[in-house]
Amino acid sequence: MLSKNKINHLTSLQNKKFREQFCEFLIEGDKIVKESLAQDKYRIIEILALPSWINQNAALLSLYNSFDITIISEKDLERISSFKSPNQVIARLSLKEEYFDYKVASAGLTVYLDGIQDPGNAGTIVRTAEWYGVKQVIFSPDSVDRYNSKFLQACMGSQFRVSLLKISFEEFKRNTLRIHWWGASLTGINLNENIPDLPGILVMGNEGSGIRPEIHAALDIRFMIPKHENAKTESLNVAVATGIILDKIMTR
Repeated sequence: MLSKNKINHLTSLQNKKFREQFCEFLIEGDKIVKESLAQDKYRIIEILALPSWINQNAALLSLYNSFDITIISEKDLERISSFKSPNQVIARLSLKEEYFDYKVASAGLTVYLDGIQDPGNAGTIVRTAEWYGVKQVIFSPDSVDRYNSKFLQACMGSQFRVSLLKISFEEFKRNTLRIHWWGASLTGINLNENIPDLPGILVMGNEGSGIRPEIHAALDIRFMIPKHENAKTESLNVAVATGIILDKIMTR
């Protein structure tokens, strides 16, 4: 059984303030924890799991000796999990500061998330970005926290392989003056007829308000995803739109 202090510490990591204070975050679930074992981006501090999960994965865990393994009860798992239906295992990892790589950006596509606050959308974008070979996703300061549990769950492990950075528009623009900036706009040119050449920065805007005016004005190219003539909907989900745009640009 976990001590009260340990439970308090672990549950505090559901809050951004304490994640930053302790420089730790949690991931939950069999698949994502197993993926964390195969990566070297974040240091694993501890794995907390039900006895059944530890027994089922004894051979895998025997390959590692750099972190603690703690057996917990189902009651403890429910207490420390941020999900309504906890899934057997939780891992505690160290935060890591990442740095923008201009060389990577100048060789391909970088995605910039402007005020995207829904963790499911942001995580799906990161996952989709990895699918299409994007190596860096940049978050504006008011976008979702990169260590939010729902965001990490939606990433499905892509957070281990894609660099995730938080940079203001002003700073990021200064660092990418030689790279064209693109963005989706309902008043833009037809994407199907004007697919841009790499390298580039793709800006995807807030779910409700879109790309903020100062960034919209700074774009080199604004394009729209044409809809079917019979479609009545006014807009696409931002993660779906990102997937369509990435498919057009990255598979041309």
